[in-house]
Amino acid sequence: MPSSGDFSGEYSGSRETILRQFRDQTPARWMSFLHAHFSGAQEVSAFFDVDEKTGRNWWNGVGRPTVDKALYAQMSFPGGFQDHMLPEAGRWAAE
Repeated sequence: MPSSGDFSGEYSGSRETILRQFRDQTPARWMSFLHAHFSGAQEVSAFFDVDEKTGRNWWNGVGRPTVDKALYAQMSFPGGFQDHMLPEAGRWAAE
């Protein structure tokens, strides 16, 4: 199973470094979001209209969503999505 990712670190470095950090952390963050809002992989598959393998992979922290699925998640669970996918945003807004 993938690691939970480092959710507390600040992003720094080159654009490429920051993009790599996002890419590397997204599967664990997506899995965390899914576990907080759904009861299992089948529910995930049905909600996002993806095949069972994709729902199962996401549930297990393998892979990351396409932008259309991420946007739908954000629209459906605005606070919950941001809390899991970019928890640093609240800290940034307070600065």
